[in-house]
Amino acid sequence: FDVLERNEPDDAEWALRMYKTVGQAEFAFYGYRGYNKTPMAADEQGLPRYSRLNVWGASAVKPLGPGLAKFEYAYHDAMEDGDGTNPLVPNSQHRFLVGYEQELVANLTGSVQWYAEHIVDHDVLLANSYWPQYEQEESRHVVTTQLMYRALRQTLTLNWFNFYSPTDSDGYMKFRATYSPVDEWQINGGANLFYGDEPHTFYSQFNDASNVYASFRYFY
Repeated sequence: FDVLERNEPDDAEWALRMYKTVGQAEFAFYGYRGYNKTPMAADEQGLPRYSRLNVWGASAVKPLGPGLAKFEYAYHDAMEDGDGTNPLVPNSQHRFLVGYEQELVANLTGSVQWYAEHIVDHDVLLANSYWPQYEQEESRHVVTTQLMYRALRQTLTLNWFNFYSPTDSDGYMKFRATYSPVDEWQINGGANLFYGDEPHTFYSQFNDASNVYASFRYFY
């Protein structure tokens, strides 16, 4: 089979971040001018390509109770599809994130996170799409939970993640174990499990990519 040439942009990208600490809270404002990091757009032949993108956002991180809270907002401005009429280019989006993390008991840390994407001009997207039945919902939500446990004098780390989208009824669960009793070597093992019923949704499309793995590293 033929491998397609990498259709990557060669123009410059620009990013700016400004931050300030006020008391125990850190606030940040940022901007980006460049391209989507994944080739979600398509050219006239239907081949994937990277579309132009501007991003403006802000974030805040602050201690809250016994843990740490974080908030983030970003506007993804689709420069090539300002009114949403081009089905070959992703629409602009509002993105939101709220998270909280704390130590539950000694050596066990837990966190929960809510993430949302809201597509701008979603009705226009559906009206112009070639496959409207496969387009993403206007608002997509993902809830992430994590547990991390350290044992054996911090030489063993167990990490469990679960990403679940109630919008798409699909998700991604991952487990990783790392054991490193000395500085010279390390053993890793884990599993990646994708689940869901619809083959076109974000996580469910990777059902066949579920896997388990193990590795050994020696440092010298």
